[in-house]
Amino acid sequence: MSIRRQQMVRLRFEGRKLEDLDFWTKSDPYLALSRPAKNGSGVVQVRRTETIWNNLNPSWKVLYIPTAELCDGNLQMPLNIEVFDEDRNSRDDLIGRIELTLSDLQNLSNSGSPVILKKG
Repeated sequence: MSIRRQQMVRLRFEGRKLEDLDFWTKSDPYLALSRPAKNGSGVVQVRRTETIWNNLNPSWKVLYIPTAELCDGNLQMPLNIEVFDEDRNSRDDLIGRIELTLSDLQNLSNSGSPVILKKG
């Protein structure tokens, strides 16, 4: 029997000056993290953060994800990061998205550089 230690990645996301898509209040943002499906067709959501109600500058809870689940250990696999405004009475609105690799995320974390989300 072989026991292999699983590598984990720790991700912490924040948003700053997100677009306000609600009429009476501020947006209610959450972040969805997806990867290409293993069968090669489409994408699969890996994690979704909690919704931060009425906040344009959210700091979401830390996500712990095994690298095998996130990117099959491939630091160059494209990952989709999307931020939505949760709406209770209608479809959630896309605030913005970006595609990055785990390697990109590591470099951004080391440099402290922000990324700009692309709308739609």
